[in-house]
Amino acid sequence: MSPLSHTDQLRYILEGRVREALELHAQGDWSRRNELFDLPRSVFNDWVDSVASLPSPFMFIGANTFDGIYIVQDSGGWRVYEQERGGINSASVERHPTFEEAKRDAFARHYLWGLSLG
Repeated sequence: MSPLSHTDQLRYILEGRVREALELHAQGDWSRRNELFDLPRSVFNDWVDSVASLPSPFMFIGANTFDGIYIVQDSGGWRVYEQERGGINSASVERHPTFEEAKRDAFARHYLWGLSLG
């Protein structure tokens, strides 16, 4: 069980301070990140659903040429992918039936790098 409350865990994640939390609470051991961050994925998804907005500096709706994470509507629903230097990383392409699921995926890719929330 994490010594951090769910509120504190979410704040560290959203502020990009995961490594700082590990330094303070897990002797800087990156392999212990999922011990320290045991926040339920539903808490993160609730934040995405109620607070997170698009576009953001790293996430975009619709195709463009910037590096970042994209949510693009197509005939089968929504595609989420990562693009760098004008090229789409084909391994990153995921399809979602709803915009809400695609948005959650995009924000998770940006904020949850290396974390496996339950």
